[in-house]
Amino acid sequence: MKYERGGISRSIRHTEFRAAEALQPAVWGTGDALDPSDLMMVIQAEGGLAAGAFVDGRLVGYVFGFPSATLGVQYSQREIYGEPITRGK
Repeated sequence: MKYERGGISRSIRHTEFRAAEALQPAVWGTGDALDPSDLMMVIQAEGGLAAGAFVDGRLVGYVFGFPSATLGVQYSQREIYGEPITRGK
């Protein structure tokens, strides 16, 4: 796939969390533990962020995080992922 500007970003929908989980080895390799799709779903349901970047309807990157309990810090970023082809774009 050739990456071109013009993709969209939005909240990840219930049916897309597994795609977000499956994207992780392409970004970090296969040696790291995956952040499970059910964890991302719970974080989003409880006020956190789970947003994806899509090109031609396909998830190519995402971020998820949660509100911070630390005074002065509004949000704790958990992870940012993106297919290697999209980096720097």
